[in-house]
Formats: sequence, structure tokens, C-alpha cells
Amino acid sequence: MPRALVEDIPDQKRKNIRVAIIDDSIITGTAMRVLRDYLQTVGYEKENVRVGCCVCHEDVLKSSNKPDHWHISTHSDYYSLPWGDSFSFDSYFVPESGYTGAEFQW
Repeated sequence: MPRALVEDIPDQKRKNIRVAIIDDSIITGTAMRVLRDYLQTVGYEKENVRVGCCVCHEDVLKSSNKPDHWHISTHSDYYSLPWGDSFSFDSYFVPESGYTGAEFQW
């Protein structure tokens, strides 16, 4: 979170500022929901905060974590992007996922 969004903008001006949050991929939607909720608690209006992504998991599109804009939807929680692999950290904690960690290079 850029500090300027909270520290450098007076409280009374935040309600009129529009914020765009853009992520490369959204697999669970949790992080974007938490970020959007936080911005509302510090004074940004809900309708002035928009979330978008390049790739969105189909389950997120059916949930309350749905972004406002997306380009591609997918049913996979692991896929490659030009700048690296995208996956949900939650998948490491689901034994039936089959992920061992060896698939990912850090």
C-alpha cells in the first residue's frame, strides 16, 4: 500500500479521489477485497475504488471478491505469465492439490 494514499492526502479529500488497483492475476480475490475494505476504512468511497486484473480465476467471478474488470478468466489456479508463474499460496496447504513446491522456481 503506498503510504501517500493514507498519509499525504487529508481525510476530507479522500472521499472524492478515485483509485484503480490493478493486479496481474487474481486467484482467490482475498487480497483485493482486504485492500478495498481498508481503503474504505480510511475514507475512500466504495464506488471510487476499482479493481482490475489481467487474469481472474472463474471461482472469484462467482464470489463477492469479483474484480470490476478482467481480461481473461481461467479455471486453473496455476498458470504461466510472461513475467513468471502465477499460483495461489493456499494450494500448498491442500494435500490433494498435488503441489510439492518443486514446480516453482524462486
